[in-house]
Amino acid sequence: MVIGELRFFRRNHYLLFLSLIPLFLTIISFLFLSSTVVSADDTVVDDISINVPVSCTLSGTGMNTHTATILNGNYASDIGTTNLKAVCNDSEGFSIYAIGYTDNIDGKTVMTSSALNDPTTDIVTGTATTGNTSNWAMKLETNPNATYPITIQNNFNNYHVVPEDYTMVAKRTAGTDVGSSATGSVLTSTYQVYVSPLQFAGTYIGKVKYVLVHPNDTASPVRPDRIAVEFHGNGRTFSGGSNVNKVQYGDTVTTTDAYVGNNPEISKTNNVGNDGTQNGPVDSSSTYNDSVTIQGADALIVRLNYDLDNQDVTRSLTDIGIHVSGEEFEEIYFEAGTEELLIMGDTVDFTVVFPQNVDPEHDYGYYAQIYPVYAEPTENTTLQDVVLSRDFEEQTGTYEDTTPQSDWWYIIENGNYHRYFDEADVVRYLEQNKESLLGTTVELYAAIPYTIVFNSNGGSGTMSNQTVYPYYQTSINNSTFTMSNKEVISWNTEPDGTGESFNVNETLNDPIADIDTTITLYAQWGDCRPDRICYDDAGANSTTKMGRQTVNSNSSVILWASNFKRQGYGFAGWNTEPDGTGTNYGPNETITTGNLSTEGIRLYAKWIQSEGNIQNWNGCSSMDVGDVTALADTRDNNTYAVAKLADGNCWMIENLRLGGSSAIQLTLSNSQSEGSLPASTNTFGSSANTKYMNASNTMYPVSTMNRANSSVYSYGNYYSWAAAVNSTNNYSTATNVTTSICPAGWSLPIGGTSGENPATSGAFHYYGISLGAFDNNGFATANASDLLRQYPNNYVLSGYQYYSLKQNSGSTGNYWSARAVQNSSCGLIITTNSASLPSSVERYLGDTVRCVMVMTK
Repeated sequence: MVIGELRFFRRNHYLLFLSLIPLFLTIISFLFLSSTVVSADDTVVDDISINVPVSCTLSGTGMNTHTATILNGNYASDIGTTNLKAVCNDSEGFSIYAIGYTDNIDGKTVMTSSALNDPTTDIVTGTATTGNTSNWAMKLETNPNATYPITIQNNFNNYHVVPEDYTMVAKRTAGTDVGSSATGSVLTSTYQVYVSPLQFAGTYIGKVKYVLVHPNDTASPVRPDRIAVEFHGNGRTFSGGSNVNKVQYGDTVTTTDAYVGNNPEISKTNNVGNDGTQNGPVDSSSTYNDSVTIQGADALIVRLNYDLDNQDVTRSLTDIGIHVSGEEFEEIYFEAGTEELLIMGDTVDFTVVFPQNVDPEHDYGYYAQIYPVYAEPTENTTLQDVVLSRDFEEQTGTYEDTTPQSDWWYIIENGNYHRYFDEADVVRYLEQNKESLLGTTVELYAAIPYTIVFNSNGGSGTMSNQTVYPYYQTSINNSTFTMSNKEVISWNTEPDGTGESFNVNETLNDPIADIDTTITLYAQWGDCRPDRICYDDAGANSTTKMGRQTVNSNSSVILWASNFKRQGYGFAGWNTEPDGTGTNYGPNETITTGNLSTEGIRLYAKWIQSEGNIQNWNGCSSMDVGDVTALADTRDNNTYAVAKLADGNCWMIENLRLGGSSAIQLTLSNSQSEGSLPASTNTFGSSANTKYMNASNTMYPVSTMNRANSSVYSYGNYYSWAAAVNSTNNYSTATNVTTSICPAGWSLPIGGTSGENPATSGAFHYYGISLGAFDNNGFATANASDLLRQYPNNYVLSGYQYYSLKQNSGSTGNYWSARAVQNSSCGLIITTNSASLPSSVERYLGDTVRCVMVMTK
């Protein structure tokens, strides 16, 4: 977008340069001749050229004000003459535009006197100092002896009314004369003033302003009280056949005489005094309603004052929410000010809503003065001009759409910022920015799109073509192509990647192809695209596909828990190699991504094949700390990864998933205690002694919303405490329960309350000091959460269930211990940045379970 001084004017500082042209030509001639004399040490100069910049000037004599004193009914002619001289070396020629000062029948000034007398804009001439409206005329003549005489336009060879808008009055289709002494084109302008018996006697001063524009087919200049909009076809022509179509916009005010009451009624927020002053700050989230009726009024003038303490707030009136009789001030931004409305009828309704974020340091408010308007005079009224309408509308020219039609237009602001409009938005933009745009030209370009064709480059699947509008800041479409164990990591204009490269989802700030053309982008395949962590099922042949975790380079992120499962294998976490020989990570471990400039991070599920049954297993004593194996639960054939941790005990490093659509009978041969585990339910109750459980594990964490499937297999099932300990007893004293739904030979971790000796009763004290997660008093250390989520501990942030709602998944993990307290129990709670051992948790909540085989205490 070009916003600023009129771009067609040329300054007189070129004259000095032009006066030196003969000297330049002499020098050039000397150099050319001397180059023909060649000695052994000389170098032949084949060509010497100099670029002469385009310079066009308009000067004149007799530019003083032309004055005539007119008596009533008299007629005067030829009140003055101006001789113009145009010198221009633009091969495309030039045009001369004129605009005069006059008053139209509504008394509206065409140009301000200050604008006419601006010394930087060529010729200044005109206004009537006394008297009424006059009809000015001007006549143009050309000097036949001019070097390249110009052509008179619009019949100005006869006296013609001075135009109220810039009008082309003469043009030259080509001009090549240079030098300040060149004859150039000469134009004589003679002025007349017409009067009639209805006009008052007075002194009339004629003024006409001229502007030279080149080349001659450039759109007309902009009046100071208008905004010009140039619609560029961007390669397509308008229905009129041109490539550029120009329209000028400005205010149009419709007024009429009416009788306005002198004493207004008042409507205001309750913190505004009757004199309009502010009494104090308005409350946040306050709503004020008022209705004002003035009996017998034909209309009401509403003068609305807002932000009465004159603070610079730059807040939208829509935000503050002032509604007047159904009209809403939309998209108007203000500091402090006044709006005036004309409401037809005798009643006006106000609804004013202040937002929650009102600054208490400022006294916001509104204060409205309502004046009655009558068609006939009444007591205490004054005859006034009443504004019936005020519109910002097209004033000159006719905008004709492109063929074929363009639905979008864009502007370029400051050379690099782009904004899009539909045609209705154009006028709205001009209205909102009128103060800074008056007298300037706004350039709009037809948004003619180009097309991107996507090629899978060896992959499978298809993608629809993408239509891209230039400068719309469109992102390249996401790839839907597939390739086994690969994904698209970039796009390129060549299949082998040697062309121009684009990131996946790259924002196209600038066009990558010409309008109305097609560009093909070829998929470039790799392990993982640069802004992602990609999770691979590593041979599980899972029908549940994990989404890609979007991350940034050199950032700290928590890995996603797995939703893969593999029959006969336990999931031991993530690994950087498909065969599990690389670096291990826990399912929710925190890692640092490093530099992801070329490819992302691909992690593979680490599978451990079952080595036997978990019931009454006797292999823990032969394992070293850090060893991992997998064992199958005979009750439902689920396989769990098991590790010997730093406390010397063997732990399940996956959450228990026991449960299903029917009850499970627990016996001492397969469980720590006997009983019946009821069928799973998705709704927990409020009883602390009822066995509730949920085996659906269909958690949907906020952090994993873009996964293809909402099930997170690693989260396991959720159990009330009564279900976890396989009991319905109401324990009244703190104790460690010796029953549970853990496999035979395994148990829940013993529990305890804060301050108890962890050697005998501290919750999860088996970890002990050696792991570093808890201190001697059973309190978590600063990095306990990281330690617990690291491989091979593998705790996950599975959240908990509250009635039918699953909560905090992805940010918190709740685990039951065996410790009982009346109507509550103890457990472990880990979050993304801390871990704690609460003294009591409601037993009817659904928490997760990890079982331990105790080897040492």
